Amino acid sequence: MDIMTRARELGTDHGKEAAAWYFDGNTPEYTYRRVLKGIEDGDPEVLDTFPTHGLSGEMADGFSARDLEIALGINPDDESEDFGDVCDAYEEAFNTAVETEIARVARIHVDS
Repeated sequence: MDIMTRARELGTDHGKEAAAWYFDGNTPEYTYRRVLKGIEDGDPEVLDTFPTHGLSGEMADGFSARDLEIALGINPDDESEDFGDVCDAYEEAFNTAVETEIARVARIHVDS
């Protein structure tokens, strides 16, 4: 499996994990509906509340770009892969997984 595919898989896994914390056990139905509507409309007031990938390393316990290099076994001195593209693949997969998982959970609560 190539590095880009592995970066996407890791981003997807981390995105799903981050999304699991978005709603709590006391979330009212109207919140689930509002979030679904916000996703459908592309409303930044909703979308900006979603977890972010945090590859910048700003969070002390966050997953940084260096952590991504280590997880993928990339040698920082090896310039055969454009690491910016690898980070972009991770981030895109993370963001897609977050939105997909949040929408999935919201639909379960709205449709039940």
